[in-house]
Amino acid sequence: GGFRYVAGDYDDPRTFERLRTVLDELDRTRGTGGRHLHYLATPPATFPVIVAALGAHGLNRPPPEAPGAWVRIVVEKPYGRDLASARELDRLVHEVFDESQVYRIDHYLGKETAATSTTSRSPSPNRSGSGTGAASTSRPVRCATSCRTT
Repeated sequence: GGFRYVAGDYDDPRTFERLRTVLDELDRTRGTGGRHLHYLATPPATFPVIVAALGAHGLNRPPPEAPGAWVRIVVEKPYGRDLASARELDRLVHEVFDESQVYRIDHYLGKETAATSTTSRSPSPNRSGSGTGAASTSRPVRCATSCRTT
């Protein structure tokens, strides 16, 4: 396994361009084969920005040349502030991801799985408090993206 951290702001396209480069490199050098999991452990207000940016940079679909590849997104709750905001978030997520790609988890229930499977929860090194990490492991979920604020 290994870990790569890509620092940047959620609303900066260069962050997602660098993320694409890192994921492509991991696919080539670590044999991750286009299997990417984007894990959003971020404030709910950032979900729409991050989801839209993942879609705009083609990070919502597996590379067509990679057989067996998949892309999934995990969104940590709270999933909206109320029913109306949860439905709006669902609408935004489904503009970019198919329902079969979307996983919604409770922070406390998913914490151990995320910590031991694919994602490192280290503090962000940049001043904005946001960034993106890419990790690979020998487990079935081989690439992870973690956008997080401190």
